[in-house]
Amino acid sequence: MKEVSCRVFEILIRAVATKGIALERMVEGTTVSLATLRDKNQRIGWTECCAVMNNLRPIFTDAEYVEIGRSHFRSTMLRFVFVVARLRFTPMGFYRWLNTPREGVGNQLFTCIVPSTREISENQIEVDLTVKDGYEICWEFFTITSGNFMEMPRLLGYPDAHVEVTRLPRGSRFLITVPRRTRFLSRAWRAVTWPI
Repeated sequence: MKEVSCRVFEILIRAVATKGIALERMVEGTTVSLATLRDKNQRIGWTECCAVMNNLRPIFTDAEYVEIGRSHFRSTMLRFVFVVARLRFTPMGFYRWLNTPREGVGNQLFTCIVPSTREISENQIEVDLTVKDGYEICWEFFTITSGNFMEMPRLLGYPDAHVEVTRLPRGSRFLITVPRRTRFLSRAWRAVTWPI
């Protein structure tokens, strides 16, 4: 079964190239070709995805993995798409939509990941992502995902989210806090009255 969309490798390919490392290193010792990873219409198995991530582990620190996750939501194309999302979603609604079991965007990219959400307050949500039984754990996946979750509110005009990650036996729990956005009129009033 091919549980992972190759769309997710675009940001990793770009990050490896930026470091000046041969892209072939990503697929060393795997059954996957570099051409397959580059083809956004292809899918690979979770085991192969984990093997690719194991190849990348010596190249990236956790902080770099977080930044790679954040960079995914900074692409010009995504920013254009999410202009429309600003009209439809609050940050909490956005997190729920992306992590809807069997239907959310996350499950379209990774079919072996089971998401669940619990809204704690109007600006705080808990997202659990676990790997289905029988699949190996890939901690790099969860580290990159924490960067995704930090950056997501920026697409809706909010500041970065604060994300606390707790490891679970089969995955990770993300406690996400989105700072409240200052309303435009409040910001304008502060700007006008600042000199006074």
